[in-house]
Amino acid sequence: MLLGVAAGVGLVAFLTIAPLRAHDQFRFVGAVVAVDSRRTTVSVKFKEFDGKDETVKVAILATTEITRDKKKIQKSELKRGSSVVVDALGDDYDNLEAVRIQIVPSPAK
Repeated sequence: MLLGVAAGVGLVAFLTIAPLRAHDQFRFVGAVVAVDSRRTTVSVKFKEFDGKDETVKVAILATTEITRDKKKIQKSELKRGSSVVVDALGDDYDNLEAVRIQIVPSPAK
């Protein structure tokens, strides 16, 4: 019986904590405006749906996949002015972690 109570308490704790770890998915298509010196964050300028310019800072983790032409590259290749597509997870624009960063060709002007 004690084992059943412990399992029930564990299940309740898991169901209570699990939603707190959930993150929203974000995709930003824009240009790199800054990369910190240790390459742990990248700032990306993009246009919102209403046409307004917005800039977000996204954390680069050890697990972040960085690619160009579908080939993995080093984060040292992220440079100011690079066109990128960033897939990130977070709670809002102030709390983002990059899952994937793709360097893409610059859009035609």
